[in-house]
Amino acid sequence: MKNPSTPSPVPLPPGPLGVFNPQGTWSLDGANPNVEVVIGAKNFNSPLDQLPNEVPFKKPIGNIDIEYLQDKATARFGLIDLGFKNNPVEVVLQPVSQNFQGTSLAEVSSDSIDSKYGCLLQMTSQLKADFSSSDTGVFIFTKTIELKDSGTGANCQTYLQDQQKLANAGQKIGPLQLLLDKQWITVAELTTVSKIVFITPMSWKRVSTEMQSLPSCTSSQVIQRSPIETEYFEGLIPLGGSRQGGHLFPTSHVYFYHNQSHYALLISPLNGRITEAILTRRAPKDEATGQPKKNPDGTTAFDFHDYQLMLQSCSDIIVHFAHVHNLYLENPKLQSLQDQNFDKGQCDEPYLEGSAFFVNCHLKVNIPVTTMDVLGSFQNPNGAIALDMTTLDMKAPTSFINPNRHNSWDTHAVCPADYAVPGLGNLFNLRFSDYTGKQKSIANDADKTQGKGRCGTVSMDMEGTARGYWFWAESTGKEFENFGLHTVLTWNVLDPKLQVFSIGTKGPEGANGNWGFYINSEIADANINVPFEKTKPDVLYCYDIKGTSTVDLNGLIGSPLTIIMKFTGAGVASTMTLGSRPEKCQDAPVVMPANAVNYIR
Repeated sequence: MKNPSTPSPVPLPPGPLGVFNPQGTWSLDGANPNVEVVIGAKNFNSPLDQLPNEVPFKKPIGNIDIEYLQDKATARFGLIDLGFKNNPVEVVLQPVSQNFQGTSLAEVSSDSIDSKYGCLLQMTSQLKADFSSSDTGVFIFTKTIELKDSGTGANCQTYLQDQQKLANAGQKIGPLQLLLDKQWITVAELTTVSKIVFITPMSWKRVSTEMQSLPSCTSSQVIQRSPIETEYFEGLIPLGGSRQGGHLFPTSHVYFYHNQSHYALLISPLNGRITEAILTRRAPKDEATGQPKKNPDGTTAFDFHDYQLMLQSCSDIIVHFAHVHNLYLENPKLQSLQDQNFDKGQCDEPYLEGSAFFVNCHLKVNIPVTTMDVLGSFQNPNGAIALDMTTLDMKAPTSFINPNRHNSWDTHAVCPADYAVPGLGNLFNLRFSDYTGKQKSIANDADKTQGKGRCGTVSMDMEGTARGYWFWAESTGKEFENFGLHTVLTWNVLDPKLQVFSIGTKGPEGANGNWGFYINSEIADANINVPFEKTKPDVLYCYDIKGTSTVDLNGLIGSPLTIIMKFTGAGVASTMTLGSRPEKCQDAPVVMPANAVNYIR
């Protein structure tokens, strides 16, 4: 296969009338900026590298990116530490006469000097910018340190007087000692110090018209082609399937099931960059040691590996692929992703899943790709038979009653069909199905009002009802640390009328698994097989259920079970109790069984 050539850089759009376009990467022009220190009526100058370490200002390290869009520019200092606590720092640059000028939002922080004085050390950081030519510009960084009375205890003036007494006695004092050491003030002047200002002009020069960081997302339609040619995948399972591939909780990714008799290629679905690659290795568990099995030479006996790729075309939307069987190293852009390079990156501790250990090794990269680039291939009967595709929008969080229990993959997971160009998004919606592609989703767009729809969702929680995620009451931490312990009340991703209990290992006796029932059952009792979204607190509900799946339309095909459920409270304070029994709901009084288990939100 002929490799596509690297595309030429896109020329910069013109700036506003009379003003140049400042977009690109800028670096510090000059290794040691000069700092002006203002204390009252006094001012001093000092090279930055001669300031004491106690001064809350750091020499800039790295470059800045300036993005030009809609007649304004945004300078991002995400790679630079200027003493701001919150990064990245942004300065919006507006065209003024022949220049671009702007001022960042002031960052203000306060630290108590001593509680008995009620005196605060308040620090304010701010950047001002003036770019007057296409190749050079100036940022003026100002750091103001000011003593402020908090209104409790003694005041700042008393604090200064006490510091003066200590200094007169020859003792070292607190934060103001550096002013004496630098001879910027005398001991007699200590009580007059209420504000210190550090002013640092820094010259910058443009080194490239291309940005190091990703631009802002101006459109959500970043997915421009299917990652696998449509004739080479059969099933496209929506978001939210539980008990799928070992996942008890609803999945934050869709599955492309490809035909194993064909050699399928992974093609970049967007024009952008690969920003991270992960090599996942598997090793059997050594039953004698409980650790990953070793080879005779002492190395880990890995028996399988595959890859993950993270792609972005802009800063807020991420497309992630998992279970890529082979990377397409014939593409010269991917030469840095040789297996031996992953060991030079960051490797996580091994984690146990089932009877095997897995290790992820990460490489942070910046590889430009287009929708013509082949990234990987599939044809490995010993590996996963599906490609996982996760789409994350970091500015569009999904809704959970207790988001602290979930990782960022869940709280930002969105439907790839909604982030594709219109024709492709429609194609995805028509292809959502079980893994064979034969059982098409019978959900419809109206189901989106319930957080469902053809593409599914991970936002199962519904306030005031039992629907959604529940965590074993004796657990701590986030769901992804021990998600197999918990329970979710959800639905079949292809048919929302099939409601599902996905119960983990800590559930009531005999209930570990997926169990379902259909809405609109013929049972007349108001508290039997009630849809989860219609349940109310402090009511005892009974469910006659059977084993089922959340990712196909085979219906209720497993053994029967009866679940008794009750929940109380609201929001993160709500609790749920589940019990199981062999008798059907109408065959015995509905009471909570002795094997009941408690869950929390």
